[in-house]
Amino acid sequence: MNVYEMDGMSLRFIRRPVEDDFRREYAPLFLAAYNEIYRLICTRFYQGVERETVSLDNEALADVRSLAKPMIRLLKVYTGGDRAVSNVDRYDSDRVRIPGYAGQEVVFLYQYMPPMLQNPHPAFLIEPENEDDTNVPVIPEAYHLALPLYAAHTWMHAQEKFSEANFYYQRAMAVAGELSAVSGYGGVDAGKTPLTVDWLM
Repeated sequence: MNVYEMDGMSLRFIRRPVEDDFRREYAPLFLAAYNEIYRLICTRFYQGVERETVSLDNEALADVRSLAKPMIRLLKVYTGGDRAVSNVDRYDSDRVRIPGYAGQEVVFLYQYMPPMLQNPHPAFLIEPENEDDTNVPVIPEAYHLALPLYAAHTWMHAQEKFSEANFYYQRAMAVAGELSAVSGYGGVDAGKTPLTVDWLM
């Protein structure tokens, strides 16, 4: 489900017509709500996993800022033949060291933060021509529902409709929480996170 489709669902949840005027009015609030819960989901409930070849320098260091995606956790390091490396150290806030592999290529398997969602049309009125990770969540589609549910919660709360806001919040968090059961995504044990780095949105 892309952002345009989520906007339509969010409008139905707050009992507004799915029409251009309402899309234009509510889309900015909806988008902010989608990204709020999406960031929570991608740090707490779901692992987006990337596998990337990294060249180590002559001190066996790699700078995580040069990775293709913003890293949340380094899950595994592999050398040639897919042999896992157990000795991985944090050198400083931005670099890791893999002793014994100076000047070599290794493979990082890491959890990453996907880009925040966007609605590319300035008036929010046209469905995206191309779907990618900037307008479709990377989480399994069955769980996209959490985002419009949370958008409905956000709007209801702003309107001081607290009972309905709580209803939509509970539903959104229930859907998001189900992602915790999607274990081993990408062949990774979610409990094994030998390195966590700080990142900024």
